[in-house]
Amino acid sequence: MSQPTERQGWKWGPFTFRLPFYHTKVCWPELLQGFFVAAATGLALVPIMTGAFGLTFEEAVALSFIHTTLIASAVIVFGEPYAAGWITPVLPLVLFFVIGGYDDPTTRFQAMTALSLVFASLVFLLGVSGLGKKFVIWLPDTLKAGIILGAA
Repeated sequence: MSQPTERQGWKWGPFTFRLPFYHTKVCWPELLQGFFVAAATGLALVPIMTGAFGLTFEEAVALSFIHTTLIASAVIVFGEPYAAGWITPVLPLVLFFVIGGYDDPTTRFQAMTALSLVFASLVFLLGVSGLGKKFVIWLPDTLKAGIILGAA
């Protein structure tokens, strides 16, 4: 068996930056599917952001576009996604904690921001240290499948 070849890109520490259209080619069916899925999932949060967090419709849509751009660019900038399938299953738990624990939309927004920053720093630490790959390998396949199916 041959060893898998490393995908092209610019290495920066443990990460590989891949410039779109230079290091990666466009796969139109996947691109269109990604746009539709990103629009559907991102815009599904607009009613929650307007109702529970006190944002206007325009602010919620703008925040949804920023969120989708950051999630989509993570694979290009950092190389491999570790957190993509883990965010969706935990979203109801986080929303229950934030909406149930805080009365004011401002404090809810602050709590959600704090949770997001803590999670981002955890995932960044797992990626930089290489523990993310070890954790994914260590985790049983049945538990991984349950998490992914729970997100569906």
